[in-house]
Amino acid sequence: MFANNKMNLLAGTMLVLACHLSFAANTQTSTNTGEGSNIIAKDPMGTSELLQETLSGIGEKCLDWCIVGLSFYLVGCPYCSIETTPRIAHNIPDFAFLSHPQIGNSPWKEWSEVFGEAQISLESSILSSLTNGMFDNPGGGQSQFKQFGRHQTHTFKETQAVGNPVSLLFRLIGGNGEYLDTDAPASQDCEVDGCLENDPTIGDSINVELGMQDNSNGGTGGNQSGGGSDGSGSAAQNYLGSWGSTFVGYSDPEILEAFSYLDTIEQLGSYAESTEIFGQMSEMGDAQNASMSAQRVVCPSEAYPFLPYYLSSLDGYFWRNGFPVTDLDRAATILNPISDDKIGPLNKKGGHTIETWGHIYPRHGVVDNPNDQHVAAVTTVRAADILNDTGAIHLKWPVQTQYIGMWQPIYPERKECKPYIVDGKISDNAGYIWNLWRRYSCDMSEPGIYITTVYFPQPACIKDS
Repeated sequence: MFANNKMNLLAGTMLVLACHLSFAANTQTSTNTGEGSNIIAKDPMGTSELLQETLSGIGEKCLDWCIVGLSFYLVGCPYCSIETTPRIAHNIPDFAFLSHPQIGNSPWKEWSEVFGEAQISLESSILSSLTNGMFDNPGGGQSQFKQFGRHQTHTFKETQAVGNPVSLLFRLIGGNGEYLDTDAPASQDCEVDGCLENDPTIGDSINVELGMQDNSNGGTGGNQSGGGSDGSGSAAQNYLGSWGSTFVGYSDPEILEAFSYLDTIEQLGSYAESTEIFGQMSEMGDAQNASMSAQRVVCPSEAYPFLPYYLSSLDGYFWRNGFPVTDLDRAATILNPISDDKIGPLNKKGGHTIETWGHIYPRHGVVDNPNDQHVAAVTTVRAADILNDTGAIHLKWPVQTQYIGMWQPIYPERKECKPYIVDGKISDNAGYIWNLWRRYSCDMSEPGIYITTVYFPQPACIKDS
């Protein structure tokens, strides 16, 4: 059913994209040249740097790990007894949101190399067939600042939500706070939901997908160095061609190689072994008078690394058209001049928006704002709202957990996590990346039949470093 909806949406997309995309394709792309001191020149970010910048948030305000209560379980029946386990809550960097003017030119280097041409090819072929070859270039436009009185403030950006590879770390930390040995066979204690080898979206088995099998048969073993080879490009196009019909992990090793999957595992392991924070979690759990040892110190993430959850290029019918094509059911909010869907920095005391950069609705890719960073912030929040909205008529993968949590800007500059997107410098290539750390809550053990949870008046939290 979802596959049929996908095809209907893609077909409907191109009926209107003929005029919208032709305009975008002919729109000159230029750098926002506001105040020179507010512009950062930076090359696209590689996967290793993305990991490093994201991991920095664990020791800062992004993680926000706390013991929030004590859960009670009924075990050993018919001779029942009651055991207790700490209830924890923390944030996980589930998604990296990429905002940029054109398809195939994202600020994440490997993502562009693997999926850029595939997205362009897919959308171009559909556009060309529906316009009889008149238009085949799905371009994008950005604000221009040349002469006084000749500036354009309506800016279009593509936005993508991709599973952040650091989310994998939260499946690789054991109950004692130690990093699980991925070289070992799939025999780890996996009674707790979220264990990696029981994860169907990662692949057929942990050893295969992590490249630990014998490399003599052309497997993915060995040190992978990122790439974007013809093989990964073809595999990416095949993957996007079936995107929406079946949600599975990457089965083609070319894609894993292009994303340096083994290097990612190694980098995550090095971080876990060098930090003391996971050991502190285990010690705090033991100190809460729990009657059994912890099976985990962090909750498993719902997201899966490198997988696309929302691609505005494939959601073009809504992303490029705006109201009333997009969010007609939100007309009351869109037409309300004092609606509360404003996007911008918040007043620290009252929590009210002190400057409006744009609105959540309608959720499309055009923003009327001369500041390029603010435009990217608005389209990112809109994409996050689409992803979180279970009733949204958009082409995306649904997620279960509400996205209440923290925003962490990491490109073109890294700043501390906040519950809202903050002001920042302008990227000279008009590309931006934010991590969305979503809030999770779970028990450190699940020994039997759940009874209830008693929440503490004041959570016990790990202090920021």
